Amino acid sequence: MSTQHLFAVACLLAAGPFLSAQDASAPAKPAASASEAAAGRNKPAAPLVGVVDLDKAIENYPRWIEMQERLKAMSKQAEDRMKQFQAKLEDARGAVKITNPDSEDGKQAQFQLEITQQEGKFLYNTLNEKLDAEQQKAWLAVFEDLEKAIPVVAKARGVSIVLRVHPVPQPPAGITGQRATTGRLRAFENKQVWFASEEVDLTPDLIKYLMVPRDGDKAATPAKSDSPKADADKKDGAGKPAETQQGSK
Repeated sequence: MSTQHLFAVACLLAAGPFLSAQDASAPAKPAASASEAAAGRNKPAAPLVGVVDLDKAIENYPRWIEMQERLKAMSKQAEDRMKQFQAKLEDARGAVKITNPDSEDGKQAQFQLEITQQEGKFLYNTLNEKLDAEQQKAWLAVFEDLEKAIPVVAKARGVSIVLRVHPVPQPPAGITGQRATTGRLRAFENKQVWFASEEVDLTPDLIKYLMVPRDGDKAATPAKSDSPKADADKKDGAGKPAETQQGSK
């Protein structure tokens, strides 16, 4: 055996333990099957979550503003009725004061005052119940509109889940002390979203969407036009424009 051949064999024997150790510590990773690769490609992405400030959206909603104006008018009418009734009540009280309580007229005046007081309570409760009912109808109508609008805005932004933001407002003027503390505490207890970046805030888009009148809204019905252009755009019974039909004769 030649010297070169012996030297090559010695090198292989020396490197043998290292090669076997490398093979044992780093086994070859098997190739992924077609089904595993497909599952990796089809893995759904994490859903995008958006937030919306409904209070801000509602206060800018034209339909809500219109309904609130109507409710204010109703409230003013109720207030005027109560003022008129207050004058009647004052007359009944005055009649009691100017008569002898032990006389027949005095007893009659006292009886009339009690009837008037009961009538006032009934009128007050009736007017308030009517206003409360109308207010609830307004809120329900707005929430039903939001139920339709929010999914449209969310889908346009690629958002899968929408959460409502509950801001913590400052106490109104005149509310201080324990009442202010209690109010803010309750607001914090109702807070669900504690942080949201502007990128996931759908409120501006929702306000823009609500600004456009749609089917079912009073403002969505276009007014009739008497302009010549409107007459030219009228269609015959077959659905064709009138001027097109004349040209085909």
